[in-house]
Amino acid sequence: MDAMRRFGLPLVVASVMASAAGVDPMKAPGSAIASLVANGLIEEARWPDFSDARSTLDAFYQMNSFAPAWVVKGAPNAQSMLLIDTLGAAAAKGLDPEDYDASKWPARVAALRAIRVPSEEQVARFRDATRRVTGR
Repeated sequence: MDAMRRFGLPLVVASVMASAAGVDPMKAPGSAIASLVANGLIEEARWPDFSDARSTLDAFYQMNSFAPAWVVKGAPNAQSMLLIDTLGAAAAKGLDPEDYDASKWPARVAALRAIRVPSEEQVARFRDATRRVTGR
């Protein structure tokens, strides 16, 4: 996997944030994030296999008991919105915005905001995607 795919892959993880199928509302907090990281695969993403980054993501989320890092009260935080805007402008730096799922982010954000109470899995997927892109 070349560097573009490897570093673009993290953002792709968020591509499934609007999918809440199979989420057990009785799961302990952070379990959706932990499950997503352990799986290492988001089929809807441009670069679906992020198994090479699982240990990094696991270490990051373990520091905060797998609490979401990019969403506050069910909505993308200011940092995640800035990141999304920056990725949308990747062409200005000679990069392909679609390596970062640029065209998919508006729908992901809208889907997250449209849900009165986003599922833990939706929040986890959004946060993992932003984490993978930034390394944070």
